[in-house]
Amino acid sequence: MNEITKRLLENEAIKKYLEKLKISPITILGLSDVSKSYIPAIIETQRKKQICLITYNELQAQRIYKDIKCMNEKVVFIPKKDIITYKYDAQNMDLLYLRMENLIKIYKEEAKIIILSIETLMQPILSKDYLESNILKVELSKEYNIEEIKEKLIQMGYERFDLVEGKGTFSIRGDILDVAVDNKKGIRIEFFGDEVDQIRYFEISSQRSTETIKSIEIYPMTEEIISEPNGNILEYLQNNSTVIFDEKNKIELRENNILENNSLAIKDLIERNKEVPYILSNMYDMEKILNLTSKFKIVELESQDIDINGENTIAFEHKDIKILDSLFLELTKQKEQEKQYKPRKRLSNDFREGEKVGLDDLKIGDYVVHRTIGIGQYLGVNTIKADGIVKDYIKIKYRGDDTLYIPTNSLDNIRKYIGGGEKSPKLNKLGSKEWENTKNRVKSNLREVARNLIELYATRQNIQGFAFEKDTPWQKEFEDTFPYQETEDQLRCIKEVKEDMEKPKPMDRLLCRGCRIWKNRSCNKSSI
Repeated sequence: MNEITKRLLENEAIKKYLEKLKISPITILGLSDVSKSYIPAIIETQRKKQICLITYNELQAQRIYKDIKCMNEKVVFIPKKDIITYKYDAQNMDLLYLRMENLIKIYKEEAKIIILSIETLMQPILSKDYLESNILKVELSKEYNIEEIKEKLIQMGYERFDLVEGKGTFSIRGDILDVAVDNKKGIRIEFFGDEVDQIRYFEISSQRSTETIKSIEIYPMTEEIISEPNGNILEYLQNNSTVIFDEKNKIELRENNILENNSLAIKDLIERNKEVPYILSNMYDMEKILNLTSKFKIVELESQDIDINGENTIAFEHKDIKILDSLFLELTKQKEQEKQYKPRKRLSNDFREGEKVGLDDLKIGDYVVHRTIGIGQYLGVNTIKADGIVKDYIKIKYRGDDTLYIPTNSLDNIRKYIGGGEKSPKLNKLGSKEWENTKNRVKSNLREVARNLIELYATRQNIQGFAFEKDTPWQKEFEDTFPYQETEDQLRCIKEVKEDMEKPKPMDRLLCRGCRIWKNRSCNKSSI
C-alpha cells in the first residue's frame, strides 16, 4: 500500500466512513475537488477490484489522474480520440499507442484505476472479443508459418522495416523475427525451419538480447486495425468492478452537448457529400452507458451544494474533508520534493537519438526533420478552418515553395535538425523519394560499419597476443614510489589493465579520465 494511502486510512477523519464506502450503489456528498482524487484510491483499497472513474471533461480527468498517480502506480488515463472529418498528412501516433497500451493494461487487469472523460467513454472502441482474436501467441518448440505471422502482424497494425526502429515495427531476417513492443524493447523469435527455437527480449538501441523466455503474447498496436469498432471500455472491466461518476449532472450535460454537436457535424458533412466518420455516428449515449454499468457497483461523487438524503448516502463533514485535504496536499508535496532531490538519471540512447520537441522549443526559421518527409523549415503556427472545424497547424516550408501543414497534436513526427556546421541544410521536396533514399543510404552505411566491426573483432579474437608475466618485486618497488594515495577506481582500473595484459589475447581497453596524473599513474604502473 502506498504511504499516502496508508496515512490517510490511519487518520481518524476517514475511519468513520470506511465501512459505508463498501456499500453499492452509494452517493458521496460534500467532496472538494481535492478529495475527488484520494477518495477513489481509498475505495480501491477497500473493494480490491478495478475502479473506473468517469468525469465531465478531459482537464478534470487529467487532474484526477495526476493526483491518484501519487497514491497508486496502477492507474491509467484513457484520452479521447480526435475525430477527424478531413484528410491530413500526419497522425499523432503517440496518442493512438497510449490508448491501446492502456486498454491492454485494463484487459490484463494490470490497471487497477481507470480515469476517463464522458467523451472518451461515448466513443466506440475495439471490442474485447476482437482484441482477443488478434493476440498473437508464440510458444517455444511449437511450429508456425513465418509468412502467416508476417501477415498477422501487418493486420495488427505493425509496419515492416529492414531493422526495427521503434514501437510498431517488425523485421524478418532469414529465420529471425524481431518485433518492437515499445521504443526501447523488442522480442526476438528465432526459428529452426518452422519450429520456434528461441524467444528473447532485446534492446532496440544496442540489439543485445537481455532475457530468454518460453512464450510471448503480442498485442495489436492501435485501434485502427478495424474501421468500424463496436466495443466500449466498460466491457474490459473485471466482474464486480466499481464505476464512479464524478458529478453526474455535469456528465449528463456534457453528454447532451456532445450529441448535439455531433448531429450538427453529421448534417453538415452530408450536405457537402462528405464521408461521415463511423465513430461520429455511433456514439454511446447515457442510456447505453447506464445499461453497461448495471453489472457493476456504482458510486456517485457530488460537491457540497447537492442536497440528497438516504441510506445509500455518505455526507462528509466539512471539517473532516478539510483535515483530509490538508493531509493529502502535505503528503503529495513531500513526495514531489523527494523526487526533486533524487540524482538525475543518465539519458537513454532513445532520448539522445532524437529529443521530442514542443512548440516552445521551435523558433521561426528553425530547420526541422519530419519522420517521413525529411528536412524542412519551420514557419510558425497557422489557425485554419477545415470542414467547419478550427485547428492550429504547424507550417513547414520545403524546397520549391512547397508547404506542409501539420496539426499541432502531431508534434511526435517532428524533430529539430541538429546537423553540424554553419551551412544551412538542403531542404527536401514534397512528393520526392529524397528522404527515403537518404535514410536507406545511412542504413546501408551503418550495416557496413557493423559488418566491419564484427570482422575486426572476430579477427582479434583469433589472434594470439603476448601474455605478460605477473608483477615482479621491481614492479612493486616502482609502484611504492608514487607519492599519492590511489582511489578505489584507480586501483580497480590498474588491476583490470594488468589482468588484460597477462592474457594471451590482444587487449581492448580504453582508459579515460580528465586528470593527467591519474592516467599517467595508471599507465606507468601497467607499462613498467
